[in-house]
Amino acid sequence: MQRSYGMRLLGILLLTAVSAFGALRLPAVNDAAVLGLLHSRNVEGLKALGKDALPVMARIYESSTPDERAGIAELFYKIGWTSADAKRVLLKDVHTQNQQLRIQAQWALGRVSGDDDVVDVLLANMQNDPNPLFRDKAACALAEDQIH
Repeated sequence: MQRSYGMRLLGILLLTAVSAFGALRLPAVNDAAVLGLLHSRNVEGLKALGKDALPVMARIYESSTPDERAGIAELFYKIGWTSADAKRVLLKDVHTQNQQLRIQAQWALGRVSGDDDVVDVLLANMQNDPNPLFRDKAACALAEDQIH
C-alpha cells in the first residue's frame, strides 16, 4: 500500500511538473505580444504563437496605417495559414489606391483563403483592373500563391 501511494504521489508530481513546464514554454497570445512580433517582423515568433495569433493580427491590422497594414499583410503571406479574420481584413484593401498595400493584400489573400470569393476578386483584378501592375500581381497571386 505504501508503494502505490508513493507511486501515485510521484505520478502527480511528474504531471504537475510537466504541466508547469508546458505552461512556461507556451507564449501568451495577446495584443502586446503580437504587436511586438509584428514590429520586429518576426515570422517564426508569430508562428510559435500558433493560429490564435491570426485574429489578433487582423484586429491590429484594422487599426493600423496603410503602410503598417502592408507590412502585416506581408506577414500573413509569409505565415501562410488559412484565416477567416485575415481574409476579411485583406479583402477591404484589395482595391485600395495605395500601391504597396494593394499588392501585399492581393498576395496575402491567396495564402489565407482558397474560398471562391477570394479567387473571384483576384480574377476580376487580373482581368479588369485599369492598372497593369495590379493585373499582373493578381495573376501572380492566383498562379503562385493560392492555397487551393
